[in-house]
Parts: sequence; C-alpha cells; structure tokens
Amino acid sequence: MTVPTGASTTADGSSSRPARILTVCTGNVCRSPMAEAWLRAGLANVEVASAGTGALVGGPMEPIGAEIVRQLGADASTHRARQLTGPILEGAGLVLTLSRTHSAEVLELSPGLTRRVFTLREFAALIDDLGVHRLAQLGASDDPEARLAKIVDLASLQRTAVRLPADESLDVLDPYRRPQAVWVSSARQIRPAVLTIVHALSAAGL
Repeated sequence: MTVPTGASTTADGSSSRPARILTVCTGNVCRSPMAEAWLRAGLANVEVASAGTGALVGGPMEPIGAEIVRQLGADASTHRARQLTGPILEGAGLVLTLSRTHSAEVLELSPGLTRRVFTLREFAALIDDLGVHRLAQLGASDDPEARLAKIVDLASLQRTAVRLPADESLDVLDPYRRPQAVWVSSARQIRPAVLTIVHALSAAGL
C-alpha cells in the first residue's frame, strides 16, 4: 500500500496524516515564531510551522523574543524566517495569523482558505466558547488531520454565531525593533491564546 507523503501507517494498515498548524506574521522573526514555539511545545502530535508575509528570509528570531520563549519553556534557537507562499498555506489545516491584516494577506494569496484562517486570539476565543467538553466528544478514531479539520469547521461555524469585536483586540502587538516592555506586552497577548488552544486541541485528542 502506498502511504501519502507526510502520512504514517497505523496498526491496522490505514494511513494517518498529521495535523498541521501554520502561524503567520510579517517578518517571521517576532510574533509568529513565539506562537509557533509555544504551540509546538504544547502539542506533541501536531506539526507546527510559521512564515511571514514580508519575511526577513533566513533570519533568526529576534533575541529578546527568543529569550522570552526560552523562559516560558520552549525553544526558538533554530528558527529561520521564511516567506509565506501558496503551497505552504495549502499544506496547513489551520492558519493562525497575528493580526487581521495578516489574515487579509493570507486570503489574498489563497482565497479558498477562508474557513481555515483565523487570528490567533480570534481562534482562541472561538474554541474557548465551544468548550472543552464538546471538543472531547469528537471522534477519537479520526486521524490527526481529520480531527483538526473537524475542530476548524466547528470554529468556523462558531464565528458566524458569535460576534467578536472587529477591532485591534483580535491583533497581537508588533514588537519588532521596539523596547523590551513591548515584547513583554506582545508575549502576554500571545501566551494565553496559545494555552487556550493547546488545552482545547489536547482535549480533542491532538
């Protein structure tokens, strides 16, 4: 039997495709690597990556951010920035942007991804509103990719039912080339959202 690229084979011989999350900001050296590192640290069975709409390609994460990430239990030392592309987007089951502007840029690049694109804080709010109990009832027999797709579909439906504020409260502050206090403020917006998402996806078996 041929297993699709990126898939593994389960004990019963069926293929299991991984769940993939992509975080997106501008330069891919500040906000999206922070979110990526903390999501990866909390979700051992999910592939997490990041990219930038105007990436500083090949650049490492900014040192202040890398240190904040390290202090809170993750590692971004090997991170290198990369430019967002259509193929990168198409490979992700969930795209978490760090601002509404990034969401718009993602959808300009790949218009068909509307149901899979959320700001980080938007998705956290929607998934929290759905409740861990409801997510825990999703089919545990699904492969990770299918399970993530179910969660994303629920969040997308929830987006039509819940009126979240369409303002900067859904964005994460950009700390690039700004003082450490701004980095701390940015991290304090990212970290709770990541923890909410990790808790919810873990309850759903990811």
